[in-house]
Amino acid sequence: LNPVTAGSILSPTHHSRTHSTVYTEYTMAPGSIDHEDDPEELSRSIQSRLTLRGQDRTGTTAPKAGPPPVLTHKDTIDALKAYVTAPSSQNEAESSVRLLVKSSALKSSFMEILFNKHMTIGAVKDKLQTHVGTSSSSMVLTLQDNRGGKVADLVDDGKKLGFYSPLSGYMLHVVDSDRMSLANTGWLEDVSKVDKYVMSDADYDAREDTYRKFKEERLREDPTWTLQKEIARNKAMV
Repeated sequence: LNPVTAGSILSPTHHSRTHSTVYTEYTMAPGSIDHEDDPEELSRSIQSRLTLRGQDRTGTTAPKAGPPPVLTHKDTIDALKAYVTAPSSQNEAESSVRLLVKSSALKSSFMEILFNKHMTIGAVKDKLQTHVGTSSSSMVLTLQDNRGGKVADLVDDGKKLGFYSPLSGYMLHVVDSDRMSLANTGWLEDVSKVDKYVMSDADYDAREDTYRKFKEERLREDPTWTLQKEIARNKAMV
């Protein structure tokens, strides 16, 4: 039995109401068929060498892609929450949990800090000291769920964090009761409290690569020069 003839016989086009199976092309190594005395084995051998195009390996026509779904704002927020709270690629113990941290004395929040559920609340406070800028004795902790709802007040420093069943994505809200802490006095966020180097006008004028020197040169060339004109001219040259 000639392989090409056999392939033509055993590679039908079949149509039904639910699906269609169309074998459009197959490749077969010459001399690879040696089952002429066994029709069933010959059929299996030929079918295994069929190369289907536009179909999956089951012979079912791949579904056509429909229009992209329209995402609402809620869909976007839910997807973001799922991404943030999804397991990371890092190797973490089952007792690990990632919590958001927010302090009453800070404008910013920390996206996630890794804790172990076997830590005592006192140990959690000790870990938070360098993040929120206040001593552990001045902290009042509240655990909130990912919707901002109160789960529990963590008032017993001897209890384990896992006692309160925290989940990754929950928030630890820290109330800073020390009015003189680094956070409450602004040393963690108020950059005006940090001494900065201020260059005198004389030292600035002595430099050649300054905007002041550049502006003076342009005004000598064109008294109507402005920075907006310079930007427009540079854009036109690009």
